[in-house]
Amino acid sequence: GGEQAWPVTVVLDQEGVIVETIYGGTTYEELCTIIDGIGTDAPAQPEGGDVGDLCYDFELDLYGSDSTTSVKDYRGKVTLVNFWYIYCSSCVKELETEFPVVKDKYGDQIEILAVHSNQEYNSDIPAFIAEKFPGEDFIFCRDQEGEAYFHMLGGDQAWPITVILDQDGIIVETIYGGTTA
Repeated sequence: GGEQAWPVTVVLDQEGVIVETIYGGTTYEELCTIIDGIGTDAPAQPEGGDVGDLCYDFELDLYGSDSTTSVKDYRGKVTLVNFWYIYCSSCVKELETEFPVVKDKYGDQIEILAVHSNQEYNSDIPAFIAEKFPGEDFIFCRDQEGEAYFHMLGGDQAWPITVILDQDGIIVETIYGGTTA
């Protein structure tokens, strides 16, 4: 739409999205104000559990610690949030065989949150993790009572579910069922 007035200045953000179109002249100060505001004045991305949503920010209890972690803690990295439980053979298989390959390939660019989401078996989990995954570079944590986050991110009765978040915490994919290399 440059037919209205000349000059026309179009300001793009880091991803090439138009954030401002200025028809006619502008001052250096006005232009700097626009540039400085990129990313800060953007409307907040709604939180949700669907592809395209900013993933709900929830806190999870870490196994082997009195601490908690949050999906927000891993912004800046691609994050896999994997919901599993101890007696789900395909869950354990992908934690043993598939995710180590992914972690080896991407290293520090990716985080894997292995969220045990069946509360009935919580007392068995620390010993199971120590036996099956010694030294594994995953973040093992547990879901809240009633598999709250499992359900918030699309889980029903079947495990595993893996939710892939981009560096900004946006859900880019939800995988229902096990993965294979």
